Amino acid sequence: MHTISMLFNELGEKVAASSQRASDIVSIDDLIFHQLDNKQVLSFASLQSRLMKQARIDVSIYFQGDHYIGDVIRMEYTGNTQTVFVVNAKYIAQRAHISTDDSNNIINSTDIAPWEWDISTDIIKINEHWANIQGFALDEISPVTATSWKDSLHPDYTELFNYELQRHFKGETRQFEIEYPIYSKDKDLVWVKDFGQVVARDAQGQPERILGTRLNLTNVKIAQFKLNDLQQQLDNLMDLSPSLTYKMCADADERIQFITQSTEQLLGYDVDDILWQPKWWRQRIAPQDLWEYDRCRDIAKTRLQQPIMDCEYRFINKEGEEVWLIDRVRYVDNGYESPYFIGTILDLSEFVTLNQHFKTLSLLPPGVIYQFQQDKNGHYSFPYASDEFENIFGVPVEEAARDANIPFSMINEEDLAGIHKEIERSTRTVTESNAEFRITRNNLTRWYFFQAKPAKQKDGSLLWSGQIIDITERKALEQQLEQQAITDDLTGVYNRRFFMEKAHQMLVGCQDSSRPFTLLCIDLDHFKLVNDTYGHFCGDQVLIEAVKKMQSALRSDDILARIGGEEFIIALANVTLDNALDIANRIRRDIRMFTVFCNDTPIFQTVTIGVVESEPDNTLTELMKRGDNALYLGKKSGRDQTMTG
Repeated sequence: MHTISMLFNELGEKVAASSQRASDIVSIDDLIFHQLDNKQVLSFASLQSRLMKQARIDVSIYFQGDHYIGDVIRMEYTGNTQTVFVVNAKYIAQRAHISTDDSNNIINSTDIAPWEWDISTDIIKINEHWANIQGFALDEISPVTATSWKDSLHPDYTELFNYELQRHFKGETRQFEIEYPIYSKDKDLVWVKDFGQVVARDAQGQPERILGTRLNLTNVKIAQFKLNDLQQQLDNLMDLSPSLTYKMCADADERIQFITQSTEQLLGYDVDDILWQPKWWRQRIAPQDLWEYDRCRDIAKTRLQQPIMDCEYRFINKEGEEVWLIDRVRYVDNGYESPYFIGTILDLSEFVTLNQHFKTLSLLPPGVIYQFQQDKNGHYSFPYASDEFENIFGVPVEEAARDANIPFSMINEEDLAGIHKEIERSTRTVTESNAEFRITRNNLTRWYFFQAKPAKQKDGSLLWSGQIIDITERKALEQQLEQQAITDDLTGVYNRRFFMEKAHQMLVGCQDSSRPFTLLCIDLDHFKLVNDTYGHFCGDQVLIEAVKKMQSALRSDDILARIGGEEFIIALANVTLDNALDIANRIRRDIRMFTVFCNDTPIFQTVTIGVVESEPDNTLTELMKRGDNALYLGKKSGRDQTMTG
């Protein structure tokens, strides 16, 4: 009698059949199934449940008034995400098996390459499609054994193949499933995916027979590899781009669904801290610019002909700094997902700052706006300079445009060396450069400051845009403030802080070169009485005149400082103790001999001086203490004395 094999999908709908006799069957429910042992009727749902635990169920089948005996087999194809049920029904005279031609025809019609592995004989039965996947005809590759099967594997996947197979043999997985490359007849790599299930075991539970299928994934893998390459190229392009790209929900929460990694470089924030956080972006926009941000988005929602909207606003980066951004945004409502915004963002801060900078400079007549260029051959020039350039350098801008060395020749030689080093550093790092320099013209020296930012050009050159400003008055003020910081306001000599620094350097230098170093510790005798008797104004005049007498006895590199009200100290390099005593006695004699008239009243003054010479291991503090002790002995001996210590 006839044999019928039928294929049903997971919903029980008929997909294919091997006989016209089954043409009236639409669903598996058109068949009546009985268990062979107890004749219990089995529904499709109960068959599905049982087939989750075992590979095949033997059944008795009734349809169209005839009685059949056969089996139901459940097969899964994960790669195709499909589950199928094969019903093999033979007339009551013969039992059906999966290996029948009709059953194979049904499976072949689904473009699936089945295989059946008899472990006892180590023979794997395959069909023509299975052989064709590797570029063989069936007779070229048969018989297939476990060894020849594994030999076709790419060696990198042999271990994984054996591991997954043994897991299934041990019952750890419901089915054997692996995706891997194999070698074709022409030694090319072909990607396949194998599925298999143990359908019979021996008395000891060892597998005897496995049924399976193979799918050719080569085209899928090629598409996947191309997609991965394309995605990688896109990621690389995005990483190289100075902008960031984003996708943001267009609802009230404005959650960011996607944003590129360049966010960290541009704004300092980690991507993971941004994604899906409600109103994250809005909360970091400067409050005064939120109206512009909302206006741009409202307009983007209504634009049809020109859907891209440019919006500029200030944004707070992770460091808490305010940066200017330009946001090119587009509204998308495609009908199958919630509306959203996509956009790209660039940092405009440098452009805004430079624009403001040039606007400010243009209002400063003493300043120069310029462009300075190093071409690909290393030649320097000033392609552009404003009119004030010639007034500063004394060089026409046309000559500077030909060769930068012409205006450079006007710069102080000491400063020019530093400028060249700064240009070399800026060229190497492509970062902002700045320096101070002097120009002397008509016997008048003026100080200038330049600041410039470089940018690489397409022709290989480097172009700086910058400014030069006159800082002569600032430098004079700096020098004045510096002098005030290190000198005594009344007498103009150095103060104690500066003396300690400079005298220490002088002492160390003398000790390192075995040269003599001496200190003179000076105190004006009975000076408090002068202040109390004649007043502080008169006392100040006495101090000023005493300092003049001290200075007249010293060399230009000797250090004189006021370290207290009427206390002074002198540091002498390359001066022995005997020579220092001569200098001290001269100072003492000159001060004793002068008279200060204050309010027509003559005031006479004397000093006591302690003189000490450094020993090899003396510190400045120790030497000053020795000088104070000598000074004290002089005062104790009647004042107007010179004593050594």
